[in-house]
Amino acid sequence: MISSSKTNRAMADTPSNIPSRPRIGIYPTLLILSLLVASFLFFMLQNDVPTTSYNDARYAQNDFVAPANTVTIDSAAENITPTPQAYSKKLLIRSGDTLSGLLLAQNIQSQDVSALLAIPLVKRTLARINPGQILNIHVNADQELTNLTYHVSTTQTLSVTKLDDNFDAKLTKKPTISMPTIAAGMISSSFYEAGMAQHLPPQIIADAARLFASKINFKHGLQPGDHFKVIYESNYVQNKAVSTGNILAMEISNGAKTYNLIRYTNRQGVSHYYPAERNALRNAIPAQNTFLRTPLHYTRVSSSFSANRLHPILSFSRPHYGVDLAAPRGTPVVAPANGKVTIAGKEGGYGNLVILDHGHGITTRYGHLNRFASNIHPGSVVKQGQIIAYVGSTGLASGPHLHYEYRINNVPQNPLTVKLPLEASSVSAAELEQFNREVSRYLAQLHSTPSTVIAYAPGLAQNKANTENA
Repeated sequence: MISSSKTNRAMADTPSNIPSRPRIGIYPTLLILSLLVASFLFFMLQNDVPTTSYNDARYAQNDFVAPANTVTIDSAAENITPTPQAYSKKLLIRSGDTLSGLLLAQNIQSQDVSALLAIPLVKRTLARINPGQILNIHVNADQELTNLTYHVSTTQTLSVTKLDDNFDAKLTKKPTISMPTIAAGMISSSFYEAGMAQHLPPQIIADAARLFASKINFKHGLQPGDHFKVIYESNYVQNKAVSTGNILAMEISNGAKTYNLIRYTNRQGVSHYYPAERNALRNAIPAQNTFLRTPLHYTRVSSSFSANRLHPILSFSRPHYGVDLAAPRGTPVVAPANGKVTIAGKEGGYGNLVILDHGHGITTRYGHLNRFASNIHPGSVVKQGQIIAYVGSTGLASGPHLHYEYRINNVPQNPLTVKLPLEASSVSAAELEQFNREVSRYLAQLHSTPSTVIAYAPGLAQNKANTENA
């Protein structure tokens, strides 16, 4: 018994029954030490920052000078509205822009915009502003439009100036100089390509094809090695060509034969072309009131004139009152004669359509156009050879081509076979001497021109040389 109780006391005194002290792990210890070190460093840095005493004489209220990198803010200035300034600006016209929209977007007073648009000359000239062109404006400090200029063309400028409370509008024209331009070239594949290579304007190429159509087959008759020489009018503004006039004289070879034509204007102002031969007076070709057989350079006739044709899209037969002339998209279409635009817009199966009225009951139609030329709209007056549109495939068309119609008193005629109107004229005996002088002068110029010449105006070149030598 005694040994048992001793054993129990001994077991009670063992360390396992003594309450254990709490132990602190290594990670909490490191955390506490880190916080202590960070607090110490922060305290030291704060003590290193220099303190500023506002009692220091250097910072006295009356003698305070802000450091160079200090920004001072006047709280009252934040509420000051900037004073409007006068300015000049160039406004680029984009597709869909209107004159009123452009001006109002510049915060120009609406009464100025209304007064401007009420001027007939402004309304007529700027009714259709073209994308890519520039509108120049000047606005004063009161947001009033004081000046506007717009280059209508290379030769015309519209200027509007505000005088008191009214606007004064003027359309000024730059002086133009008409000079004869000479070009010559060799034909390797086609007259059109040869002309373009020598920088001949498309109008001159079309005029030449019309004038010599009765003598030369321009589609299949020309051969490699044939050549041409042409003198035509060019209109210049400050030594820059801005438009093309008429052919004055031309010579073209076709195999062993050479043909020429000279333009002569009589005392009544009527112009005709005459071959430089003895029978010239009996073979006059009118310069006006004639028609081109076709209004473009085409690759083939894709569909002929027919009273009963199977439509390629509609799949049923109906009359085809014109001819389809296949040509690449974008090929220029020219007016075959002088006329007036009666329709220029979308017309059902025609797609984009132009109708020209040539007088004497003659009208022509041009369908499936890709787009219209600039300034072509109902009421426009066009001259023979002027570009009116470009080949496309709008409307009921299976591919790019021109649908061309020729009507007399609204009765369709085959454009490729209809007899085209011609008006002959002869030179009076009183003018024969003057006529012969002009023929001799033009023939001498043609004969002295080399066989290959890129278009240039000899007169302008001489004037430039004289100016440089002065």
